[in-house]
Amino acid sequence: MKRKQSVYRGLEFIPVYFEDNSLTSPEYFQITEFPTKLTSGKNLFKLRGHPTNLRVGGALGIEVLDYNGDPIYHEVVDVIDDDKSRIIAIYVYEETPPGDCTVTLVAEAETIEGQSVPVEFQGKVNVKWTRSIPVNPTTPNVSEIIFETLPTVDIAEQVGVQLDRTYPNNTQFPTYSTGTIRYFSRNNQPIIEVIGGEFIPDMVGGTVTVTSPTNPTPTPSFPISTTTYTSTIKKILNTGSAVLDTEYTAISSQSISSHTFNAFDASSYSITYEATPVYVPTENSQSFAYIQIKNLDPATGDVSRIKVFTSNKGTPDTFKIVNDFEIEESEIFIESTSSLFPDETIGLFTSQSLIDFWQSETIINGAVSAPDPTLIFNTASLANAVDITSTQNIAAENDVHIFRVKDQYAGTFLKDSNYKIRFDAIGEQSANSNNKNPKLLIYISGSSFDFNSTDVLN
Repeated sequence: MKRKQSVYRGLEFIPVYFEDNSLTSPEYFQITEFPTKLTSGKNLFKLRGHPTNLRVGGALGIEVLDYNGDPIYHEVVDVIDDDKSRIIAIYVYEETPPGDCTVTLVAEAETIEGQSVPVEFQGKVNVKWTRSIPVNPTTPNVSEIIFETLPTVDIAEQVGVQLDRTYPNNTQFPTYSTGTIRYFSRNNQPIIEVIGGEFIPDMVGGTVTVTSPTNPTPTPSFPISTTTYTSTIKKILNTGSAVLDTEYTAISSQSISSHTFNAFDASSYSITYEATPVYVPTENSQSFAYIQIKNLDPATGDVSRIKVFTSNKGTPDTFKIVNDFEIEESEIFIESTSSLFPDETIGLFTSQSLIDFWQSETIINGAVSAPDPTLIFNTASLANAVDITSTQNIAAENDVHIFRVKDQYAGTFLKDSNYKIRFDAIGEQSANSNNKNPKLLIYISGSSFDFNSTDVLN
């Protein structure tokens, strides 16, 4: 979700004439639906407001405070329920503190418990309702899905060849054990380095097994039951090193105590992983549907799955399910949406051919200046990286080297949507750096994004 913030108003401390301690405030706010807990995403509650006890056109104040007393963002949805209830969405992000939060409602009442409000409390907020509710930002959202704008679906037919899937050496799950590895901890992360071998991108998610680590340190102060180390490769840093998911720990044979090793010397190992398949076109063809769904972000609730059904046109046949999948992050920059091969992101530089989807140029004093920086595939320092080098001096504030995707491969973006960019980078000072530290700036352009005219690089 796009991050939104609220300003603290302190409604819980506003003095009022009457505090409503009922569960759903039937005489004033008329809470028609209230969650038992707030979970990840957009949570809803509904209120209608008493038609005679509350002043028509009077102010309504809403505030949600987390466990630490900080405001949780909420907004009134531009939808009125069938029973005339208004819908309020409470946003819970992954960083929202768990624990009880407080929902406070204030309004102006004209009558309270059948009596007119005293004159000194008229024309201002005079009734308050408060209720606590637990917050768990790690629990999936189960709120009712409500759209302010209905989603749209575009479907186009694509006819392409059927594909056969093969694997290198006809092995889907190969095992690699060339050379030896050593283990150490860096920045509280378990790292392995290979000696006499090479890590490849396919190994991410693979299982590393070291049956007998050599000289593990520090030495435990108690007997241990096993020395075998097994972990999962979390990230390939480069061809020679990788980050693992778990530390090297051993369990005592005499108690439940555990010991953590922070290093071991070169040791024999094995890595079992799933290889990337190779797709080969056949002589057969098939009709495929290219489906685009827009405006899928609801005002409340969470759309986590999509089911696709088909039925033959003109035939009294029932709809049959053809796909059922969870919604996941999808790559914006792919080789081609017209290809029926599995999407290949052009932002993962696995070869020089993928770098050719990108271009570079140098801007000096606001104008393009030759020669362009060179773009070379490199795995020595970073896995699947492009090495951007130039002999030109970019000393002025608006002098830059530009690395961008070519126009014909530009992605499709939607306004007010949330996108994520993730990468690793290493900067090196060159002879032309004038002792300035490397600086990397990221820009996204197009009609879906705001333009900052004050930015010297725009």
